[in-house]
Amino acid sequence: MPVRIFIMVLIFFSHMNSGISQNKMNGLWCYIDKNSTCWEEIYTDSVFWVYSDEAGIIVRKYKLANGTITQTYVDGTLYAEYKIISLTNNKVCFIFDGENGELRKIPKKYDTKEIIKGDTAAVWKYINDYRKRKYKWELRHKKE
Repeated sequence: MPVRIFIMVLIFFSHMNSGISQNKMNGLWCYIDKNSTCWEEIYTDSVFWVYSDEAGIIVRKYKLANGTITQTYVDGTLYAEYKIISLTNNKVCFIFDGENGELRKIPKKYDTKEIIKGDTAAVWKYINDYRKRKYKWELRHKKE
């Protein structure tokens, strides 16, 4: 009987850990830093794509394993590691360089593969929508 309980507990915890998976990161996320700079990030199965008006487009690779997001430059050298505190379908809380951060899922549907490939029409539609979202966010936070 104790062996069965052990196996059930093992299966339960392995199932819980599988909740933090690469697929859960897929999609479009918004990040706002402590200085209220807003940018958006697209995650696919292996690519991390970022856009902000300040920095433009940035492309890196990433991997999610053991509760950590590891970003690398395209050539494979390490860029940064983020320790995940929690990951749900709509929110990622993490620690980077001693500071807490948060990503919030944006429920908009885009063809992220076309954006990442650099399809001009897809990229410009996305950037136009991004600027509208950012403008609304800035207006909302100026009133507070």
